[in-house]
This record gives sequence, structure tokens and C-alpha cells, in this order.
Amino acid sequence: MPLFKTLGEFYTNYEMPLARVFNQIDQRGILVDQSRLEAFKKHLDVELAKHCQEIENLVHLKVVPRQPKGVKTPPGTLNISSPTQLKDVIINQLKIKLKTDWKTKKETTGEEALNEAYAKTGNPVLKEILTVRELNKIKGTYAEATLLDSILYTSYSVAGTVTGRRASRETIFTSGSGHAIGTNAQNLPKQSELGKLFRECLVARPGMVLLSCDQAQAEDWIVSGIIADVSGDTKGLEELRRGVDRHKRLAMQIFQKPESECLKGTMFRYMGKKTRHAGNYGMTAPRMSVELAKEGFSLTQMYCESLLERFHAYEPEIRNSFQHWIRTRLETTRTLRTPVGRERYFFGLRPAADNGKIFKEAYSYIPQSTVGDNTGLAILHCEIVREGWVVMDGHDAITLEVPDEEGSILEGINLLREAFNRRFTFPLKGVEIHIPIDFELGYDLKNEVELKCQDGDYRTGLHNIQPILHQLRSHQSRITSGLPQQPLAAS
Repeated sequence: MPLFKTLGEFYTNYEMPLARVFNQIDQRGILVDQSRLEAFKKHLDVELAKHCQEIENLVHLKVVPRQPKGVKTPPGTLNISSPTQLKDVIINQLKIKLKTDWKTKKETTGEEALNEAYAKTGNPVLKEILTVRELNKIKGTYAEATLLDSILYTSYSVAGTVTGRRASRETIFTSGSGHAIGTNAQNLPKQSELGKLFRECLVARPGMVLLSCDQAQAEDWIVSGIIADVSGDTKGLEELRRGVDRHKRLAMQIFQKPESECLKGTMFRYMGKKTRHAGNYGMTAPRMSVELAKEGFSLTQMYCESLLERFHAYEPEIRNSFQHWIRTRLETTRTLRTPVGRERYFFGLRPAADNGKIFKEAYSYIPQSTVGDNTGLAILHCEIVREGWVVMDGHDAITLEVPDEEGSILEGINLLREAFNRRFTFPLKGVEIHIPIDFELGYDLKNEVELKCQDGDYRTGLHNIQPILHQLRSHQSRITSGLPQQPLAAS
């Protein structure tokens, strides 16, 4: 049975209270270290100049990342932010064919089109152009976001997406110069080096520390639960319950690499995770190639097809049970309902049409929606029990800002553990799952250390927290003093 039996109950007992809670969270924001931010801006300017020079060397034109509004680009200059100039260089000089926009029926220089062209050609100019665009985006969206008293604010929308994931954008308020205050704080860049450098600017307030948690292999729990409920095949679910890193195991299988090369943080594990997500949600090889190009990997469609074939050979129940069940539900009811109780209607399905796009949306709906609502329910619990500690929502993650002392950190760990202590039940065989969470602690969002917290009695938790705090405080002191940093290690 779903957690909420009717949509009325779902709305009254969950979405409306959550909207009120986020109204309070919006007013907290997160502190920005101005000295780190200025250093980050200078780093962005240096990187922009470097990559623009690389493009200049290849196309023999002066290159600028963007022109100020109202300023015309001089002859012989390529403005990376100008679609017309980019199109001319890519099509006429590099002789690369670009994707056609389905609305205008003309070639486009949108991000997806450039990533697709880079995935097909591996042309270094395209890679440099994409890098400059990423730098421009991070600079404009995050580094130059308007702050208020050194606080980065955002405005969450509880009903901003059909899946249950909160949307996030700048606030409705403006600065004296007329700029909107804040930015989208839910999609902060995390994996790239630039993203990590920006996250280092987001710090705990004086006397506080940041305690984060995220749901471990969250969407895989949902997919494996559906497979077990539909077919009775519990292999994936049992692996998850035993704490097996299934992304690592998949990487070892499809790349035929030893465990030591597929551990967390390695490229092979990352590719295993990307392949799993692509395979689970019916992504085609061309699309997978484009998505990987966004991460800087130029992999051919043929190679991506090979990865997907190996994945489905290793885990056939993804197609045979999970995806087959989703398609059957849509063909018979056009409706999907999550274990939480959120419903979505797929009215676009047509008997004689190509429904591939709709099916792909449907494959991801229950896993992504359930994970998002699990986080939402956890945030609601945290704010009811300990109002004022939640500062960020990351779809499958929560960041608390707690007093910088062992007892409060332990209280925060227990609070988050209680907040995510719920079971989801699937409708056919009554299979139940509980998604575990991992913890990290830090004085900024980059330099966080993993906390190894086991289920059970947390009275002994101080024994684990104290050495971590000592390590973090030492690291923080070295940053403040400008001394060389030492790598942080999980405890």
C-alpha cells in the first residue's frame, strides 16, 4: 500500500505542509566565504582566457567568451555566446554538421547539438567551446549570483516538477541595482572540478558545521524493488541489502577490470553508474553518447551501444520485468502510482504511434519521484522535530547546519536517520524496501568527510565523531592560514 492512500491525503498531509516548511528554509540561505568567492572568480577568468586562447589557436580568430549587452562584436572576433557566429565557424570552417532544431528547422548551436557533434567527431574546438560555455554558465549563474549580506538565497517550488523533485530559482526580491537575489541552489555543480571549487565557497556560519546525507544507490533500490515485486527475482534487492556497491560490481563486469580500479571515485565506477542509469531508463546509444559528452567524454554511439548490450546481458530483468511492467501499466491504465502515493497520467500514449519517448519518461518516473518524495518527507520530519537546521535540499540529499560540537552533530545524525526511517511497499507481492543513507561532515560543501555510521545504538557515535572533527578543524585552520592543504580521508 502507498504511504498516502488518496491524492487528497497526499496534498493535505504532505505537499502543503512541505510548502510551508520550504518557505522557512528559503529565508535561511547558506553563507558564502567572500574571499574564496573572489579567488574562484579570478580562477574562472584565468580558465576562460586559457580556453579562449586554445580556440584562437585552432580557428585563427580572436575569441571572447561573451560580449556585454549592447556592444557589437568587432570584425574578426568570435563571440562564443553568439549562436550566429558559432554556427558560421562550426559549419563553414570546421565542416561539421549540426543538429536541426525541430521548431525552426534550422541548424542549432544549443548545448545538446554541440555535445552530439562532439560525441560524433571528437573535434577539440567543440570541446573547448563547450568548456567556455560551462565556465560562462557557472560564472553567471553561481559566481556572480547576487548575495545579501554574504548569504546565497534560493526559492524552492514544491510543485515545480511532475516527478516530485523540487524546482529552485532566484528569489522574487531584487538588489539595489535591480538584480534578482539568489540562484538555483538545488542543482549546484558537484562532480566537475569547477563545481567542487564553487562548493568550497559555501560554508557553515561561525560556530556551526554542515552535516549532509544522501540516499545510497537510491533509484536502484526502487528499480530492484519493482523487479522483485513483479517477477520474484530478488537478486538485486538482496545485493543492496547486503551493502554491495552495485555500480562497482557492474563496472567490473562490463569493463572486465579488477575491483581496485572500480572503487568509489574512479572513472570506471562512474561509467558503471552512468551505464546503469541509461539502461534502466531505456536510453538509446546516441542519447547516452550525448549525455557523456556533457561530462567531457567523447564516446562513439557504437561503443555506448556495446556498453548497453553488456549491461542488459548482465541484468536482463531490467527489460524483462521492470520496463515490461511499466509499459503494461501504461497500455492498460495510462497511470503510474509511486509507493508514496503520487500519481501521474500519461495521456499522450497512442495505440498506433511511436510511444518510445513516453515510455522512457515513464521508466524514470517511479524511481525519481519516490526518491524526491522520500527526501521531502525527511525534510518535513526534520523541520517538525528540529526547526531551523535544514539549509539545502539536493533531491536525494539534505544538508543541515548544526552547532559545532559533538552532541549536536550526534543529534543531527539521529534526526536524519529518523527522518529517512520509512519503508516503501510495492503493490503486487508486498515487497518492502528501506533506502539507507550516507553521512558527510564539513565546514564547507567541498571538504566534507564521510562519516561511517552503522545502524543501531548511537550513544557510541561520539567516539567516531571526535577524530573527524579534529581532522576537519585542522584542515579548516590550514585553509584560513593559507597553508598547503592535506587531503581529507573518510573515517
